[in-house]
Amino acid sequence: MENPLPESVSELQSLVAEVHHKLVGTEREKDRVEHENNILREQIRLLRHQLYGRKSEKLTSPEEMGRLLFPELFEQQDTTQETPQEEVEVKPHTRAKTGRKPFPEDLPRHRVEHDIPEEEKVCGCGARMDCIGEESSEQLDIVPATVQVIQHVRFKYACSHCHGEQSDEKAVKIAPPPAQILPKCMVSPGMLAHIMTGKFTDALPFHRQENMLSRYGVEVSRASMCNWAMALYERCLPLAELLELSALDGEMLGIDETTVSFLGGKKDKKQKANSAYMWVIRGGPPEKPVVSFHFAASRAQSVPMELLSGYQGIVMSDGYAGYKFLDQDKLIIHAGCWAHARRLFHDVNKGLKKGHSDRYADHALKVIKELYTIESEVKGQAPELIQAARQEKAKPVLDAFERWLNEHGHRFAPKTNLGKAFGYSLSQLPKLLRYLEDGRIPIDNNPTENAIRPFVVGRKNWLFVNSLKGARASAFFYSLIETAKANGLEPFSYLTTLFERYPLAHTLEDLEALLPQNIDRTGINTL
Repeated sequence: MENPLPESVSELQSLVAEVHHKLVGTEREKDRVEHENNILREQIRLLRHQLYGRKSEKLTSPEEMGRLLFPELFEQQDTTQETPQEEVEVKPHTRAKTGRKPFPEDLPRHRVEHDIPEEEKVCGCGARMDCIGEESSEQLDIVPATVQVIQHVRFKYACSHCHGEQSDEKAVKIAPPPAQILPKCMVSPGMLAHIMTGKFTDALPFHRQENMLSRYGVEVSRASMCNWAMALYERCLPLAELLELSALDGEMLGIDETTVSFLGGKKDKKQKANSAYMWVIRGGPPEKPVVSFHFAASRAQSVPMELLSGYQGIVMSDGYAGYKFLDQDKLIIHAGCWAHARRLFHDVNKGLKKGHSDRYADHALKVIKELYTIESEVKGQAPELIQAARQEKAKPVLDAFERWLNEHGHRFAPKTNLGKAFGYSLSQLPKLLRYLEDGRIPIDNNPTENAIRPFVVGRKNWLFVNSLKGARASAFFYSLIETAKANGLEPFSYLTTLFERYPLAHTLEDLEALLPQNIDRTGINTL
């Protein structure tokens, strides 16, 4: 049955008001859904870019950046007639010769001579031709790794006259066995260093190294490699403790963390791996940097509190809430990382459609680029000069940037990529500005992030950590290798020397002398 028509004007007005209210509600719901869909689309585009897009965060060319920031100016230039350009005198310069670089002179050369047949060395006149010179070209060659067996031969001596009957000494004497870091181990220090470097420098899991060695006719199981790694960690535990302490022996350090799948806490095989964390501290004196890795089952605030217990100085970190305790410690100067702030604005453009760019994100990136330009101009100078340059050049830029953030930050929803970028910069601004106050504070925490990157690359290959002991052993080897690299040492050469000299270390001074930043570099290759 059809609805009856309203019998009075008041009923008609009431019906119209009800319909209007429903339409307004529908429009509001439509706007909300559309706004939510836009946020989700941005997040999807950003995730797809992180998975399949370029990882570089380089800005576009100056002309493209200018078109993004000032489109009306470039449109005006494009529509106007061409004006005669002013002639500029360019100073003469020499261009570097193009072509491939020569091979290093210290590489061994294997001479292969190519000569013409004897019958062609006779001239048409009948005389024999003389050699007047030679031409040479070089090709880079490689000799595959050679697996060999080292035989330790110990000579035995005995007296053929008395057979020891008239002497208190033993009838037979033999040379003592060589000192080994792992007694009765079937592989040499060089082989141990090769295996550890393969996993913790080249991200080769033990099972891949097992297959590689099998191609040389050598059977070394991955279980043996794993056992050696953990045995080396236990043997070098005093060295690990010294390395951990030396990371806090400096006036400035950076701290960061990353996830890792941990199987050690599983109760049964069907249970999923737990999320654990590998923490890294990059500290020590500037001339002897130290990188220290630490495995922890959680990301709780208690972990960095324990790692930094008793430290006094400058600590640089990202905006993770677990580092907030640093703001209450009067003995610590807590600084923020501009690379993290920049990355969020860079992600705004990644979340947009291809070819599109956000003018707010572009402006923030332009300002941060200007800050980095100032840093490149004062790089390597004394802290006092760096601080003075920052106060003169960077502070006015940051004052204007702070006003700009406060003016526009409230315009964007917190869940959008742009809202997250503004929110992070505003919340971290006091720590981000702290580098202006001290020339020792760097503009970002990139050295620490670069130190943790090899672990992230390795994680993609070996996927998870099976036990707590194995996780701590991994942290120890990453600490040794990254500290060696930070001090210009080639990892394999350093580990070989360490494993050879460690059995001869008996005092605290001996152990300290084996740390990557202190070791005698004689016989160790450098990067």
